Amino acid sequence: MKKTALLLALLLVSCTSDPIGPDGLYPGYSLLTINGQVIPAPDGDIPDGAEIISASLAFPRPDRSRGDQSQLVSYTRWIRMADQTVERLTLQLDYTVADGELRVNLCPPLALCILTTELIGQVDARELLLTHFLAGQAQAVYRYEAALPE
Repeated sequence: MKKTALLLALLLVSCTSDPIGPDGLYPGYSLLTINGQVIPAPDGDIPDGAEIISASLAFPRPDRSRGDQSQLVSYTRWIRMADQTVERLTLQLDYTVADGELRVNLCPPLALCILTTELIGQVDARELLLTHFLAGQAQAVYRYEAALPE
């Protein structure tokens, strides 16, 4: 009886922790660290004296029945500026997943970006370890964890 209960519990956990999207991604992720430092933490993409206090990635599910093939992720950051004000920035960005590798293009759609800037990393269970590349050079490493539904 104990073995049966244990097997049922394991099956239930594995069913509830499966990625929801066809690309292996959960619907949402929360930022935990930048370059190994727990947030709030400074980041090279923001002004001196400012720090990221929170960030998230939200992958909405395309509605295939309506022909929605959109591959956009909502990228939101809350930044505490040097004067202690908090700014929220949300961008809708293109992303792709190929062979288990996630690429988020940090240049917003229809914007003119001179240098390529991307977040790149492997889709791995409930964690995303994404490296920010600017013109092919690694800048920072962001660790995101899936925000699981309650």
